[in-house]
Amino acid sequence: MANLTVSEVNRIIKYKIKEVPEFRNIAVMGEITNFNERNRYGHWYFALKDAGGQLSCNLFMNYQKNVAFEPVNGMKVVCFGYIDVYEKSGIYQLYVTSMQEAGKGDSKLALEELKKKLTKEGIFDVSHKKPIPKYPCKIGIVTSESGAAFADLTTNIERRWTMSEIVLAPSLVQGEKAPADIVKSISLLDSMPDIDVIIVGRGGGANDDLNAFNSEAVARAVYNCKTPVVSAVGHEVDFTLCDAAADIRVPTPSTAAEVTVPNKNEELRKIDDIYSDIKYLLKLKIEREEHRINELSVSSSRNIFFDNLERNLDSCKSKLINAYKFILNFEENRIDRLTDIINALSPLSVLKRGYTLTKLNGKTVNSVDKLNKEDKIEIVFSDGSANANIYEVNKYEQN
Repeated sequence: MANLTVSEVNRIIKYKIKEVPEFRNIAVMGEITNFNERNRYGHWYFALKDAGGQLSCNLFMNYQKNVAFEPVNGMKVVCFGYIDVYEKSGIYQLYVTSMQEAGKGDSKLALEELKKKLTKEGIFDVSHKKPIPKYPCKIGIVTSESGAAFADLTTNIERRWTMSEIVLAPSLVQGEKAPADIVKSISLLDSMPDIDVIIVGRGGGANDDLNAFNSEAVARAVYNCKTPVVSAVGHEVDFTLCDAAADIRVPTPSTAAEVTVPNKNEELRKIDDIYSDIKYLLKLKIEREEHRINELSVSSSRNIFFDNLERNLDSCKSKLINAYKFILNFEENRIDRLTDIINALSPLSVLKRGYTLTKLNGKTVNSVDKLNKEDKIEIVFSDGSANANIYEVNKYEQN
């Protein structure tokens, strides 16, 4: 019989456990219990349990960067690490180096398999991408009516190009019912013959919040859409199957407005540039013809031939001047018409005629049904605004 100290026994057990290959790199599934992160070193101490037992665990602070969520008691997880013995206490533990929620790996694997399947079918092929129209008259939007994405889209589209009409097909953007709802809204807008482009989007969020846009049904609906589709799902770091199937993908809803509609100020500058180019080219042509006439007059005797030639050149000069004036008038009228259209569509034009715009909590009020007594409102005029309180709400009877 060997006489051993406690330390020697613990050391022998430690080495024996290290000799087991399965314990060097192990994955253990269980439910977190006795979670404790309150210690001076910042390490996590807890246990994993199931119906038949319990296993002590620790996760040192330098490995916590490998955990993408906050562990709590009762959470089912898969812990990766190795089994070892802490000699001072004689306790064997699972030394955790990373952790994931149970089932997350399966979801990720399923998504990768779906992506491979759709890629093989050509759903994401660049050859199927449709161009986005430069001057869309009617823009369809699929998103939540109450979400920040819709507010961002409408604000930026109206700021850049006031001549496009926005049609919202409201949809759920997360949850089990969201994929079917998104598909339904896309199909509805695609069936309208006057919709020029469709924007599908939502704000960013956790990966689970974007699951609806990673569904096979949504990806196929976007691919089968006859109308060009812009996908604006999540933030720049997020990339979904909807993004891959769309004709163009942008990182945010705000960016979707920039690729969907032109900037009216830039378009007006282009018209001015064309006007200046025409004016310069006509002037240059007239000067060249005048110079040629002068050269002919100096180098040749003024006989009948050159008199006729000079008359012809004068006639050409007159025609060029008239053509120049006609083009100038035409471009000026076109610019005036565009300016009138822009001014007519501008909310400021309406305000200057004596009308006002009422806002409640920064949102436009279009019905007394949205106002209540003692609400604080903002009244917007063409040259400023005023704040007021509602002391009475009266609704007209409808005939």
